[in-house]
Amino acid sequence: MSVDVASQYNWRGLALSNGPAIQPGIEMSTNRFSLGAWGSAAFQAHDSKEVDFYLAYTLSAFKLTVLDYYYYADTVISDYFNYKKDQSSHVIEGVIEFTGTEKIPFRLLAGLNLFNDRNNSAYFELAWLTAVGATNVEVLAGYTPQVGYYHPDRKGFTNMGININREYTLNQQLTMPVRLSLTYSPLIRQTHLVLIIGLY
Repeated sequence: MSVDVASQYNWRGLALSNGPAIQPGIEMSTNRFSLGAWGSAAFQAHDSKEVDFYLAYTLSAFKLTVLDYYYYADTVISDYFNYKKDQSSHVIEGVIEFTGTEKIPFRLLAGLNLFNDRNNSAYFELAWLTAVGATNVEVLAGYTPQVGYYHPDRKGFTNMGININREYTLNQQLTMPVRLSLTYSPLIRQTHLVLIIGLY
């Protein structure tokens, strides 16, 4: 189990909340498979909320994930079990990721929307991984080749930025990961500085 508090919910360079958000998660793992749920609820009522489920398979430095994103708002709550195309609030994405190794300090991600996206939008992300002492650093860029899902009129780089991550051990049961992200999105021409503090 985990819970994060974010100064803003920023996903792939896009601001999905106008203010702070609480983001709980739970995961069960066995051998190479993991099944989990993750959510985000902003403190401001008019911001949309999110509940995701995912199934992942990991083999060495490669990870294959199927994600079910579900979005809703307090003012318009749709039927969670409605999976009718063009009526559902769900989007299903398939993601393949190379998570990097000590000899290859790069992370490469490729995602494709499989359900409820007329353009079947793709997303590609490349990150350089390094460390400064106990602090892990990612320098990344993400790109989408289609218009529609990430922006109604434009395709291109959705995010370019840096993630700075560090974990603090509170006791034998609890760790507190801290992330500071500076992101610029050429697609929407916005810059965001986001702080995320978690408990795991």
